[in-house]
Amino acid sequence: FRADWSHTSPLANDLSNTPELMQGTVDYFNMSATYTNPSGNWDLVLGGRNITDERHIITGQHQPAAGMILGTYNRPAEWFLTLRVRN
Repeated sequence: FRADWSHTSPLANDLSNTPELMQGTVDYFNMSATYTNPSGNWDLVLGGRNITDERHIITGQHQPAAGMILGTYNRPAEWFLTLRVRN
């Protein structure tokens, strides 16, 4: 089994510190479980990234002349199943 957690303090996503683009405190949780068969020639891994589905803006642009604020959000929760084979 494997689990990890990362924490990020609030930060600005653009040079002018646009309030709409500020990122608050973020906590990510990832985890996985690995099964290795008895002969040791393959593994099966089941896991997830950002399993609490924490959503926030990760980058952005403020274009005052055009009246636009553009932002990009992080990836949502992701789940995976991986088969690793060894020779």
